[in-house]
Amino acid sequence: MGDYALSEVLAELLDIDLQGYDAVIPIPLSENRFGERGYNQTAAVLEQKRIVYKEALATTDRARQSELSKVLRVNGENPFSVLNGSEFRDRRLLLVDDVYTTGMTVHHALEKLYTISPSSVDVLTFSKA
Repeated sequence: MGDYALSEVLAELLDIDLQGYDAVIPIPLSENRFGERGYNQTAAVLEQKRIVYKEALATTDRARQSELSKVLRVNGENPFSVLNGSEFRDRRLLLVDDVYTTGMTVHHALEKLYTISPSSVDVLTFSKA
């Protein structure tokens, strides 16, 4: 529960204008990671901030990015897939993640999102490792 409580603190610190976006999209967790943690930490911050978000991506189980070398991160397969892609075509999207480490998670997510032809995609991360 202590980790989830941190979402309240981050939400309090988050100051963002969402007027330019049609959809806010959190980086998803795999089913196993969600089962371990019990919540999606990125979605938890958005919920605490009362930001409506949409699930546009799904992910498969993979090793934690923080446990992989940079070479393995760069050469790894893209774990993401698109959900309801037509809903986001020609839309302005904000992709949200909790931590930016090497950028591969965001890169892979953007790679998939661009296949559905949004008008633009910006990225917001809460911290940088």
